[in-house]
Parts: sequence; C-alpha cells; structure tokens
Amino acid sequence: MHQKLTSPRFSVVRSLSLDGRHIILWMRQIALPCLLLLCAANALFLAVRFADNLISKQAVGASLREGYEDGSMTVLSYPHNMLIGRDQYSDCIVAQIAALGDPDPIRDAIAPRLLAAEQVGADMAPLRRYPCLDLKTYVDGRYPEVPAATYTRFWHGASSVLAIALSYLPVDGYRALLLNLTLGLIALTAVAAALAGPRLLIGLSPLLITSFAFNGQLGYGQLFGYGPAQVALWATAAFILLCRKRMSPRNLLLLAVLSGAFEAFFDQLISPPLVLMTFVIVAHLVWDVRVDQRGFRKALGNCLALFAAWSFGFLGSYAFKLVLTIAALGWSPLHEMAQQLAFRVGTVDAEYGYHARDHISRWSMLGDNFVALLGNSWRLGYTGGKAGAADALISCTVGWTGWVLAFYRLFKLPANQRLQFVTAGIPYLVASVFMILWVIALPEHTMRHAFFMVRSATIWITGGWGWLCVARMGVAASRISADARV
Repeated sequence: MHQKLTSPRFSVVRSLSLDGRHIILWMRQIALPCLLLLCAANALFLAVRFADNLISKQAVGASLREGYEDGSMTVLSYPHNMLIGRDQYSDCIVAQIAALGDPDPIRDAIAPRLLAAEQVGADMAPLRRYPCLDLKTYVDGRYPEVPAATYTRFWHGASSVLAIALSYLPVDGYRALLLNLTLGLIALTAVAAALAGPRLLIGLSPLLITSFAFNGQLGYGQLFGYGPAQVALWATAAFILLCRKRMSPRNLLLLAVLSGAFEAFFDQLISPPLVLMTFVIVAHLVWDVRVDQRGFRKALGNCLALFAAWSFGFLGSYAFKLVLTIAALGWSPLHEMAQQLAFRVGTVDAEYGYHARDHISRWSMLGDNFVALLGNSWRLGYTGGKAGAADALISCTVGWTGWVLAFYRLFKLPANQRLQFVTAGIPYLVASVFMILWVIALPEHTMRHAFFMVRSATIWITGGWGWLCVARMGVAASRISADARV
C-alpha cells in the first residue's frame, strides 16, 4: 500500500498544498474522474425518479391515510411531537410528491406535482400553506381538483424512497426503520473507529457522541424528509472507516464527490452543513492516518480538497438537475431558483417582511440566528421560540468548555508546538468555520428553520472537544514517531 500511495499517479495528491501549481496539477489529475462520477450518479438519480412512476400511488395514499388514522401523521405542520418529528411541513411536501405522481413520466421525474404552488417574491402577497392538511384531504379523496403546481428545485430522492417504503410498510414502520438504521450506522461507525485504533476512535468520539445523543438523530431518523440523507451520511462514514486501508487520497476525493451528489439527491437543503462537516472530519482523519502527513499547509490543503470535491458533487448535481429541468420545461425554473436564492439569503422575505420594517435588519437576523443556534443546540432542536437562560447555560457549560480548554491548551504549549496543535485540529476548525459561513450566507433559511439547523450547529458547539481530542492524539502520535526514530 505504501508503494501505491507513493507512486507517480498519487504523487501530486499526496503533496497537495495551498501552492497554486500543485492544485492545478491535482485538478488535471482528478477532474475527469470526478466529472464522470458526477454524471453517472445523476444518471442513476434520473433513473430512480423515472422508476418512481411505476410505484402504485394508490398504495402510497392508503398507507398515508392509515398514518393519519393511527396518529403517526398529523395535519399540523409543526406538531412539537418528537415521536413524529418537529418538521411535518417538509415531511408532508415529500409525501405529497410520493402520493400524487404524474401520468407523464418525464414530468414526474423532473417536475413532481404539489397540491399548492410555492410563492416567493417581494411583490407577492404572503402565502400560507398547510401541506399536511392538504395531504390528508387528498388521500381521503376530498381534494377538489387535480393540481398542476410543480416543485422543480430538487431531485426529491426522499420522495422516491418514501414511495417504495410505503408500498410495504406503514408510516410509523418506515419512521422506525429510518431511526434504527441511522442510530445503528452511527454505532457501526464507532465500532469501525475502534477497530482502526485509539487515534481515530478518540479523535472521532466527540463527533460520534454528539451525533448519537445531542445532534437530533432521533428526529432526523423519524422525519422521512430528512432520514434518508442521514442514513446515507453514516453509511458513508462507516464505509470509509471499514475500508480505510483502501482509502487512498484519490479514492477519498471521489467518495467526497459521490457523498455530495447523494446529499443533493436525498435532501432539500436541510442538512448540508451536518453532512459536509461530518464527511470532512471523518475523511480527513482517515487521510491523515493513512498517509501520515504533517504540516499546516498540507493539512489545510487536504481539508479544502475534500471540501471542494464534496461541493462539486453537491452543486454539480443541482446544476445537472437544473439543466434537465430547463430542457423539459423551459427557462422558468431558472427564474424560480433565482427567486428562491434571493429569498434564502435574506434579500427578499414576502412572508415576514424583514426589509419592509426598519427595526429588523439582516444583522439582527444574524444575531437572532446565532442566539438560537447557541442556546438550543443541546435540545435536539425540537423547541419553538428563542433560547432561554437555562439553554444558554447548558450550551456554554457543555459546548464552550471544550473551546476554552482547547485554546487554554494551545497557549500553554511551547511556541514551537502551537502550530502542530492547530494543524491536528484542522478538520474540526474548518467544520466550525463553515457552519458560521453557512449562517451568514443563508440567514433567512437559518432563521426560518432554526429548529433543525441547531442539529448541524452542535458539531460547531462541540467542535472544541473534537479539536482538543484530535490535537492531543496528534501530538502524542508525533512524539511516539519521534521516539521510534531515535
């Protein structure tokens, strides 16, 4: 394996740094395989969406109707019920797509139907939608007419998985399956990390504990709009660790493209920070152990390479879907996506009118977001309203203690060891910075959906513990290596 990693084929990837010449060479070496993998993944997504048209919509509707009858679904968009998940609004959008279908297989794959059209724009009146009530009316056979509204922005892979599952399982059975798969895969990831040795296990322990206990996996697993993305995430993490001996840098980068693509397929812009940060942390630690690289520039370059490859798969899948949608429906979806982007970055808000009221600004929106993310991070994200004093106290005690100890340890070290300490913690530091940048870039999205965005923020809140663990293990490994050489 050492010979394979030092061969000319991998020499550029191994020497990856922030040097522009190396990055250009690396891009030439890896760009074509990444592009081919992206095209193959999106061809698979299109095939899955086409196959979705073959599933009996009557069976899906019957299962959803039984879900309403036995209480595993509700007409409330946000029922504050941990057994069925906090965000029924998104769940019912996913279920509408699964239940309605379209006689035209192309439109069903590219532009699935909804019971009510989305509406965004400063010149539009606020639109109140009740997707769960509409869905119940539809599956009960009482909806007035066949809808013509479409939902084109996403691949809607979660709807395809839901349609397949509800052909065989009741709603609560599918929720239980997602929950058990998610928690089981987190446990499998922990076992794989333990088999890999103490360096990986201790380095990943804050991430694993946070994800299992604090990161809202309970709710993610039971929300069928989010659950499949979480299953894909932890299946990928477990795969990386179990196959770590075959995980060359090139393979990790290709897997990053695939992970980003599957997130674009399964998710509706709900958990990208959580999925991306988790992938980067796990893959970087495996990369660091496999290749045993040292140096701040190389470590940061490795993290940025993983970040870029994942983003290529994620954004490339959105672009692939947009091209297909334009080819099938014309240019109107591009205008709709531009409206949604302006909406999510906080420049337009038809419902709440942030820019129509002088006393609320983008900066106050950001402030409210960070307060909510800090205060509610420990509570699995199922709370409405703002963080209270008790929430902030627990968050500071549990979360920020790790950051305080990490920085205390950093400044207590001799000056010649500080850079090594920072270098070892690069994956958690990059993940934390990305979470902050996500909130700044999409403040309206974070504000409107803070009850599930806090689940991504828990990695940021507990990132200090992760930094402390991987840094101490990295320093210890360096000392052992130095003693061995002596």
